Amino acid sequence: MCAFINVMVNCFPSIEYFKEENRAIVMGRRGEDHKNSRINIGSQIETVARASDIPILICSETFKEPSSYMIAFDGSKTSIKAAWMVAKSPLLKGLKGHIVMVGNYNEAAKQSMSAAAAKLEDAGYIVEAHHLSASDAVDGLLTFQVDNDIDIMVVGAYGHSKWQQLFLGSTTTEIIASTLSPVILVR
Repeated sequence: MCAFINVMVNCFPSIEYFKEENRAIVMGRRGEDHKNSRINIGSQIETVARASDIPILICSETFKEPSSYMIAFDGSKTSIKAAWMVAKSPLLKGLKGHIVMVGNYNEAAKQSMSAAAAKLEDAGYIVEAHHLSASDAVDGLLTFQVDNDIDIMVVGAYGHSKWQQLFLGSTTTEIIASTLSPVILVR
């Protein structure tokens, strides 16, 4: 597996080549250059995420068998795709699930989150939908994670272009850098 990850990071065309054979890419949160830093994340994560159509599991420092997960949901195409991916996979089945939305809770977003929860329930998942009134999405999600002892976060990854990200920042990068839990990125 280490050789596979090394190939993935150093040769991005291999992402396309291997995607038919693999259901996910597994990467560490940071490479050797940043192994003692809790703030920095590896420089290849965004590049691999933008190049991949399959989910990416960003590993934390210490593995803990998960008992719960959270889908960060904002009604975007990538968050809907993340919920659909979870519903189609047996990976998180049997775990306590949460769909969490922070901020704007208009009628369209409410319907989108209800549809995602229904899709998961139809697939046999037990899931609760939550709307949080926090001023900052990342802080709201991370507070929910800690308060509810969430083991794995599922996040729609890098929905903005690199140009937009320059001005707006990246919620995905902030989440990865701020949690020690594994994160599943879906693009």
